[in-house]
Amino acid sequence: MTKPALVVDERELSIIRAAVLLLQEQVDALPEDLAEMITTHGPPMAASEIEQLSFRLHETAQPI
Repeated sequence: MTKPALVVDERELSIIRAAVLLLQEQVDALPEDLAEMITTHGPPMAASEIEQLSFRLHETAQPI
């Protein structure tokens, strides 16, 4: 039984490598971006805070 193989030429392989490198740069920058965001805006909202905000927004959307 043979396994299917993915065949790519050098150009396609070069594009794949470039995409992976760009993705790796983004992943490496995430901790710095996250730290900066937390410093600027505070920690992320807790799930209960999100629920409360959602409820308040839904209340204000109701006609009086």
